[in-house]
Amino acid sequence: MEFANFFRLLYKQRYTLVLVPIVTVVITYFLTRNLPNAYVSKAQIGTGLVDQSQVVLSERSGMEQESRINQEFNNLIQTILNKRIIDQVGYRLIIHDITDTLPYKEESKLLKALNAEAVAHAIKVYSRKYNEREPLNLGDEDQKGLHEVMKSMGYDEESLQKKLMVYRLNGSDFIQVEFEANDARLSAAVVNAVIEEFINYYTSVVKENQLKAVNFLDSVLRKKEGDLNKQVQELRDYKIRNRVLNLSEQAKQLYEQIKGVEDRRQQLQQVVAANKGALKGIDGKFDPISRKYVESALVEINQQIVGTKNALAKANDAYVRSNFAPEYKYRIDSLQNILEQQIQNASDKYISNPLASKDNLVSQKIGLEVAKDVASNGISTVDQELARLNRKFDMLMPHEAVIQQYENNISIASAEYIEILKKYNQTSLDAKLSIRLRQVQKAQPGTLIPSKKMLLVVLSGMISFVFCIIVLFVLFYLDHSVKSVKQLANDTGLPVLGETNMIQGKSIDLTQIWNVAGNWELQRLKDQTRAIRYEIDQDVTPTENLVVVSSIKEGEGRTFVALNLAYAYAAINKSVLLLDGNFSNPSITQFTQPAVTLNQYIDGKAVMPHAAIGEISVMGNEGGDITLFEMEVEAVVREKIDALKKAYDVVIVEAPPLKQQSKSKEWVSVADRVVAIFQANQTVNGAMKPHITYYTQLGASFCGFVLNKSGIIAKPRKGLIYRLKQLLPKRKGITFTGSKKKK
Repeated sequence: MEFANFFRLLYKQRYTLVLVPIVTVVITYFLTRNLPNAYVSKAQIGTGLVDQSQVVLSERSGMEQESRINQEFNNLIQTILNKRIIDQVGYRLIIHDITDTLPYKEESKLLKALNAEAVAHAIKVYSRKYNEREPLNLGDEDQKGLHEVMKSMGYDEESLQKKLMVYRLNGSDFIQVEFEANDARLSAAVVNAVIEEFINYYTSVVKENQLKAVNFLDSVLRKKEGDLNKQVQELRDYKIRNRVLNLSEQAKQLYEQIKGVEDRRQQLQQVVAANKGALKGIDGKFDPISRKYVESALVEINQQIVGTKNALAKANDAYVRSNFAPEYKYRIDSLQNILEQQIQNASDKYISNPLASKDNLVSQKIGLEVAKDVASNGISTVDQELARLNRKFDMLMPHEAVIQQYENNISIASAEYIEILKKYNQTSLDAKLSIRLRQVQKAQPGTLIPSKKMLLVVLSGMISFVFCIIVLFVLFYLDHSVKSVKQLANDTGLPVLGETNMIQGKSIDLTQIWNVAGNWELQRLKDQTRAIRYEIDQDVTPTENLVVVSSIKEGEGRTFVALNLAYAYAAINKSVLLLDGNFSNPSITQFTQPAVTLNQYIDGKAVMPHAAIGEISVMGNEGGDITLFEMEVEAVVREKIDALKKAYDVVIVEAPPLKQQSKSKEWVSVADRVVAIFQANQTVNGAMKPHITYYTQLGASFCGFVLNKSGIIAKPRKGLIYRLKQLLPKRKGITFTGSKKKK
């Protein structure tokens, strides 16, 4: 529905939508018809950025290489558009136009105003600035004036950059340079000059910057190399001074030796403990008498055994100190064999006790004592060796901290050196394989490009048309006025009986609407009034047939709607009384000029008009500042009005607007049904809210709103049925009774 309203607005403003683009097109045509022709020259620069030989030598990956190439192209394009390059081109162009007999442009007014001395001075300054690659100093009045001369000729930076286009050509190795000018020679000259100045600038400045970067990295690399060598030399000197060859390896060997000695010590301790327990058990089996026989017989043998045990202890000590060398193991095994033989001999010479045979126990005891003594001697030797190894290991700890510090310093210095070396190698490679710019295509005098005049004319029309639509849409969006029945119902919260469209024309003949087949606008109005009459008729009864036509304010169409409703009721063969209750503005009275007025009827000076079926009786008023109940006592007034209600099928009263308060509300108080007229295209504002509330409080007696002047409708197509209706005989016309003239 909203879109339908918007399209209605467009239809209403159709002449604006047509005239504005036409006027815009005409104005644009006259403004563009004298535009000069334009010429475009093109040239290409080969960069060598995508040369595969350079890609192979570079250490960058594919993505990094592509990103670097794109960055290089962007840098080159921005360098071409740099102010310094454009200024150089501008100097060349202005010098050419001043000195050459065939200038690219006609002299500007400012250039013509210069005398010979000023021209010579300008050439001198432009040439000097060109050779020194310097821009004009705008802070200097003289150079500022020379800049204005260049600007007047269109050779300043801003003017040239507007027509200059630089871009990479379809992802290739080439940069395209284009320039548009009004002269074919000028377009080619600018393109060639831009490329030449750019190549010279890049060769002299960019290459120099690359060499500076290489030299700087070389100096940094040498310094980092010296720092690294210094750290390595300090570590070497420390190791030599403290006799440390390989600290980690030495510590590892010591740790393994300590672990082996500790394992040996644990084994010996287990042997001693086991032998002590066994000896204690054997001693318990000997009594003192038996022990003296044994001791007296084994004195000499025991001395030999003690000597062998001492030799075995020394061998064990040497075995441990040598970190368990195999040759000492052989000697220990030999001494153990000798010791076992001596123990066997002692057992053979044992003097047995006649009371007890203890030969086997004595042999076991001697063997266990020897094993215990050997193990005990080995433990002391192992403890000494373990202490020596621990002291040696403790001596390595301070060296470990110092050497670790040296190694950390060397690691940091090495990382810095490698990083600088990579940068140096990459920068050197980039400098040696630097792109070699060349102009692969020289610009020729520009070709004439298609005129933009027609395009500008068409665009101006389209843009103005779209602009008008946008403006109308904004106005429509911001417009909250009531334009439809649904919107009126939503804004007021009250029922709406229907709508009547606006009729074009200065005057309307109601008899033309209801008595003669009119045009499509009048026919539509008739249908709408019939629909409203039908809605009202649902609430009207023979005893409740007084319908008051009201409105919130003046000028909303009460008279027009009341007259049409009267015609509509008369068309269905009802006796209708049309009563003018608006004393302030008696429009119906002025329109119909009735013979009887309400004033005369209330005062008893006249009788009511005759009620005829299918005819409209009119009762006017004499106007003035008066209300209904001021004409007579309220009871008399109500009695007179009840008589009218009984005499007619329907009584239609045009009441004053609600803004006149008591005048309108007195009519509402005697009414059976109230119909409110609301003119379209106005907003339901705060001032209307109290009146809408009043209508709401009327309850069932309020029939609803009628939306008047709701808009212009589209003209329907005349089909066969419409043409057949024109051939039918016309019905009898509806007439007014009790009127001085017929309308």
